[in-house]
This record gives sequence, structure tokens and C-alpha cells, in this order.
Amino acid sequence: MGKLKGFIEFERTEEGLVPVKKRVKNYNEFTLKPSDKKLKEQSGRCMDCGVPFCHSGCPLGNLIPDFNDAVYNNEWEKALYILHSTNNFPEFTGRLCPAPCEAACVLGIINPPVSIEMIEKYIVERGFEEGWIKANPPLNRTGKKVAVVGSGPAGYTAAIYAARADMKPIMYQGMQPGGQLTTTNEVENFPGYPDGITGPAMMLELEAQAKRFEADIRFGFIDKVDFTGPIHKCWTESGKEIHADTVIISTGASAKYLGLPSEQKFLESGGGVSACAVCDGFFYRGQ
Repeated sequence: MGKLKGFIEFERTEEGLVPVKKRVKNYNEFTLKPSDKKLKEQSGRCMDCGVPFCHSGCPLGNLIPDFNDAVYNNEWEKALYILHSTNNFPEFTGRLCPAPCEAACVLGIINPPVSIEMIEKYIVERGFEEGWIKANPPLNRTGKKVAVVGSGPAGYTAAIYAARADMKPIMYQGMQPGGQLTTTNEVENFPGYPDGITGPAMMLELEAQAKRFEADIRFGFIDKVDFTGPIHKCWTESGKEIHADTVIISTGASAKYLGLPSEQKFLESGGGVSACAVCDGFFYRGQ
């Protein structure tokens, strides 16, 4: 705690705002930074409340009393280190977060809460100004290689997570890039799409996300494997040999159609035929 009676001596201060008629003419920051003296006072309002409920109020578990104390004592680089120990992007949360930490602030029971979000924002802004924030690549790469066979939702999910873990995954899309969902005209029950989405569009989004993390997406299919040794071997249809520490087989399932001419007709028109009992079975219950 920076100041023993700071919460009694100092009133809560908000950021100033650029007038609306001026700020609508550009995309610049529209808040006005308080002075360092004011920021010190605001951090000094943080109490020695015993049980800092702001910790649990913050979804990230930010160490709020700790970085407030550092700011009050003019230890801005230390405050940044504390903030970054739990929060990778305070430059975003310091602007956009609804600040449940302030709703949980004990001082808020009797007075306006500590200006936690504002202090967080100016800690990270100070870090950028001083050059304290630098890229921090891993000292040691995993060196692991992953191959993903199949490009449906499971395959792309595997590729995304492997790429984020710096495993440089290689995906072979198989005979049907995007998997069986590319034959679906509308997906209504996949989480995250309140208005629904077509199957092909959803698979293109998953592919774009995997590529964003530098997954190596290749057209083609694997028709032979050898998993007998510690290094797994896969061969493409053209005979190219691929080595990987791990092979994720996500070839999914293929619909078993009856083969009737009318079945193909309705499939192509997008109505009347379903290949997924889990998705559509309830439509036909009792019929």
C-alpha cells in the first residue's frame, strides 16, 4: 500500500476527454492523460484492505495492490513487470475492459473505487514510452514437428493449437479440403455463430486462423504411414516422405448415402437429406 490514508486524502480522478466535435475528425486517442502527480495520488488511494477482492474481481487475477504500490513509489518499471506477470495485453484491457475489479474494490463500499483501469493503462503506456516493452521470443524452441492428416474442424483445431505451441505443423487437407462440412449449406448449431454460417465459409475461417499462426496447409493426401520408430513417417500420394514427432489423424467420417438418384438431387438442392443424426435427428423423430 502506497499511502496509509490515501483513500481519505485523495478523491477519485477521471481522465479528461477531447471534445466530441474535435475527436470525431480523427482516430487519435480521445482521453487526456492526468499528470504523474495525479496518477500517484490515484494509486495512493489503494487501501490495505486485508483481502483484496479486486484480485478475484479481475478475470486475469491482476496483482492490483502491488502495481498500485509501485506506481505510488514511482517504480514504474516494476509496476509494468507486475502487470505483465498476469496480463499480456494491458494496452487493450486498460481501455476496453468493463473493469469488474473496480466493482469489487473494497473502497467502493463507501467511496468511489480506486481508478484501477486508468492506472493499468498508463503503466503500459509508460512502458512503451520508455522502451521497456520488447519482443520476448522463447530462448529454446521445442524442435518438435507435427503432421495433421485431414482438414475438417478437428484437423484445423489441432493445427491451430500446434502452431500456437510453435510446433510448425504441416497439414495435408485430404481428398476433401475442409472436410464434410463443406457439403453443408447452413450450420446453425456451431458455437460462436449466432446468425449461422455456411459450412464452406466456416471452414475457410478455420483455415485462415490456422495460417495466421503459420500452420503449413498443403493440398494432397497421405496414403501410407510408418509409426514403428520414434520418428513417424508419412507418404503423400505423390510419394513425398514426411517425418514428424507426432501425427494427428483427423480424417473424420464420410456420410453413407443410399445411392438413390433422388437422394443426390436433394443433396445438390440443399434440402431433405441429412447425413448427421446428431445434428438433425430430432427433426425426424417419430417419423
